[in-house]
Amino acid sequence: TSLHTRSYDIRGAGLGDVMAAMGASGPIGSAGRTEMATRLSYGYVQGPSGYVLTRIELADSIVQTLPRWLDKAKAAPCLQAQWDGVLAALRRHEDGHKRKFMEYRPAVLAALAATAPQPSAEDLKRRVAEITGRVMGEIDAWHRAYDERTRHGVAEGVVLRAC
Repeated sequence: TSLHTRSYDIRGAGLGDVMAAMGASGPIGSAGRTEMATRLSYGYVQGPSGYVLTRIELADSIVQTLPRWLDKAKAAPCLQAQWDGVLAALRRHEDGHKRKFMEYRPAVLAALAATAPQPSAEDLKRRVAEITGRVMGEIDAWHRAYDERTRHGVAEGVVLRAC
């Protein structure tokens, strides 16, 4: 698994400017985002009991996107201090997403390794797609529930208030 963090820049010295900049420059619908991209490759052979997987390779990359406030030094001290706590809470929230994504790799590899022989190569390919789709669907459902439960981190302190 490769892990990367990227930033998007926001400008402004006041609360309204900062919020508007995050809305315009950040991930749609939130201040931060964690995404995973995967690439699966595998080999198979026809054995005595059917087609079986012989090689499974899963490459994945997790990218976290977080804001970088360029004009923080120009803001009121109370907003600067608040920002540090909000950014820390946002990182913790996004790390929750990252931890769940990291569960994908062992889960899908274990499920694929346990795949029973299939009567045809096409059946094996369909089974691989079913397994990866099912595991990713379970993880996607977890992420949606996590964001609903935490209100995209607001319940964990990802909120700036006027001071």
